[in-house]
Amino acid sequence: MKTSQTGLNLICSFEGYREKAYQCPSGIWTIGYGTTKYPNGAKVKPGDTCTKRQAAEWNAHDLIRFEANVAKYDGIYRHNQNEFDALVSFAYNVGSIDGLTSKNGKQGARSKAEIAQAMPNYNKGRDANNQLIVLSGLVRRREAERALYIMPVGSNHLADKNPYAMPSATIRLQSVSKDIKWLQWELNFLGYPLVVDGKWGQKTQAALLIFQKNHRLSVDGLAGPKTKKALLGDENLKGQPEHL
Repeated sequence: MKTSQTGLNLICSFEGYREKAYQCPSGIWTIGYGTTKYPNGAKVKPGDTCTKRQAAEWNAHDLIRFEANVAKYDGIYRHNQNEFDALVSFAYNVGSIDGLTSKNGKQGARSKAEIAQAMPNYNKGRDANNQLIVLSGLVRRREAERALYIMPVGSNHLADKNPYAMPSATIRLQSVSKDIKWLQWELNFLGYPLVVDGKWGQKTQAALLIFQKNHRLSVDGLAGPKTKKALLGDENLKGQPEHL
């Protein structure tokens, strides 16, 4: 099993692209889409830079390792695509899912329900004083991964489960709350994590622009007919995402 587009969106949405090496909250030097070690085994170091193409290549190489970590438990869990994607994202951030599956010191002993329940606990990092603290970014990431993990596999979208009706008009800053909530729900499902609050903030605007760019749509920040069709999985409108 390979990571799907939803899983890739989820990972890259949280990792973000960084041209220059930086230290993550745990103090590890990181670059590109969350890469900490290059394909040749060398660690990322201060002063390193990369292009988006290099970052995408390193991301693909990193995924092999984390997909293998999740796949080794397939005999126990028989993961569906959503579960697999969520766990690969988790491993990409934490390092592996070994601890997540462990119960009483035995790997692979937790049930799927117990794994879903445990996911939100992995939300801490170290501050400048080396003290463990809850990080809001990790709280949001764990929430998104858990939501995907427990989401039933169906079509490319869950419009039938979206509690908000798709608006007929273009969705924009001035739109009513329920229309913005529909947009936020669909973007969130596709791996662009948002709080579905009906408020057109910077995060909603940024997620829509990234989605449009990834899908080779007009990057105008307006959810018109073509953008809404792409959100609902119209394969004729979907282009190759930029980070692949």
